[in-house]
Amino acid sequence: MLHRLLVRGHWCKKYCRILMANLRSIAQDVLNSTSDDSNVLREILEMCYNQAFHTSGTLHSANYFIPLGEASLEWPYDPDFESEEYYNHEDRLDTDDSYAETFRMQCERKLEKERQQEEEWIAFWVQALSKCPDGPTLFYPPASRRPECHLADVPRYLFRAFDHRSSGRNDHNVVASMESISVASWRSRVDLLSKTEKEATGMLHRHLNKSCFEDEAADNLISWSSSLLFVIQCAVWRCH
Repeated sequence: MLHRLLVRGHWCKKYCRILMANLRSIAQDVLNSTSDDSNVLREILEMCYNQAFHTSGTLHSANYFIPLGEASLEWPYDPDFESEEYYNHEDRLDTDDSYAETFRMQCERKLEKERQQEEEWIAFWVQALSKCPDGPTLFYPPASRRPECHLADVPRYLFRAFDHRSSGRNDHNVVASMESISVASWRSRVDLLSKTEKEATGMLHRHLNKSCFEDEAADNLISWSSSLLFVIQCAVWRCH
């Protein structure tokens, strides 16, 4: 899949080699820093996702697309050559409205293609995480890709308070629902947005009304909050 993505993105061999070197470096860093071999694959994929998602990351698409663009002639004309074609192009932009509009649309299509390539690159790591034996670690269910879903509205940081009496699995590495650790754990792979309205609302209602301590009702939900203050208050309340 990685090979197909690179070919589809028209990345040259030079930057493919740089990319592979960065991937090997990330994998080596994880191997050197972890003592739990069972989580190595998940940690490597999480690191790769982070490095691809953040603009300062070594795997961010801009690290490869921008140098490739700079290495080629400026699209569609390079002013450094001071060619006749360049000056004709500039003159037509000022005097020919139809030409200017066509050029503007071409620029927009080019930017949109680059945006799609960046999204494909991030989606590749999201999909890799979702297929990881210890994953998924990101909320990216298949049903959430429908046009009516707006996951961009989800807050960037979410917080959770837990103790030894919280339901499901809760530790410093993994937070998992009751359903994901039950005998029928395969059911946790069916995301909420793929269920019928009756099933989804029933599960949500049971989750919101269950006991806060050692409840055995199995559902595929875990509560989080976008408010750190609320979570701190919740932690203090649980202590008492």
